[in-house]
Amino acid sequence: MPISKPLQNFLTERKIKYEVVEHKIVYTAHDKAATLKVKPEIVGKTMAIVFDGKNYALGLIPGNKNLDKKKVLTAFNAQRKKAGKRGFKKLILREKIG
Repeated sequence: MPISKPLQNFLTERKIKYEVVEHKIVYTAHDKAATLKVKPEIVGKTMAIVFDGKNYALGLIPGNKNLDKKKVLTAFNAQRKKAGKRGFKKLILREKIG
């Protein structure tokens, strides 16, 4: 699947360097790593995170790691506390946003 034009324009306008890597369609980070013939820690997994059912964040973790939801919630709440904001109570992962 080629990179979308809006994403390509966004990166180009902000002078962000990127490289498009073509590969067959895969469904797991381990499959992607095997297809590209790289170590799983080189491949990233994108995580869509929802806090309290209404606040969204995107994260990227290495393909050989699993997300620890408690650690993520603790880290986000520590930053919110520093900013004088109330912490989140619940975190869920979403495959799709919307």
